[in-house]
Amino acid sequence: RVLFRSYMKNMSLKVMSLAFIMTASSAAFADVNGGGGTIHFTGTVIDAPCSIAPESIEQTVELGSVALSSLKTAGSHSRPATGEIKLVDCTLTSVEGDETTTYSKVGVTFSGTPDATVAALLANDSSAQGVGVRLLDEDGNAIELGSETEYPLGNGATITYQAYVEANGNTVTAGDIRSDATFKLNYK
Repeated sequence: RVLFRSYMKNMSLKVMSLAFIMTASSAAFADVNGGGGTIHFTGTVIDAPCSIAPESIEQTVELGSVALSSLKTAGSHSRPATGEIKLVDCTLTSVEGDETTTYSKVGVTFSGTPDATVAALLANDSSAQGVGVRLLDEDGNAIELGSETEYPLGNGATITYQAYVEANGNTVTAGDIRSDATFKLNYK
């Protein structure tokens, strides 16, 4: 009997210990409110032969940290940085009624605020003075703001462009550079 009571008491302690451990464990894994947020999804449906890849809609092309000493004279510039506009999911032939239209190229027009001294440059809207940003095609030829440049189309197209920081002839000072350009596509 004493042995049986001791056994039962010992079992009772083990069951209570197990119940305590299970309760403590579940408290340790209870849900905790970690906060939340909002995700905005944006886009546009366009009536065009190609879609513009999402990464090409809003871009940042890093021009680098340019030494003041490399921009001493008007026209001196940094090394070019490269950007791309990717066109995807192209349907180059459309049929409306009896009329068939086939597209073989796309015109691209870059626009932006011109520099006050050199209108061919995009104005710098930040703290560095005496500089603007020049746009170039993939071959290094200057792109005239507001003028269309044509590119061939295939099943898709990648329009490659370049940009660099250029001294406009005024005194260059150290600071940040920020220029914005927009692009418009015209299928032909």
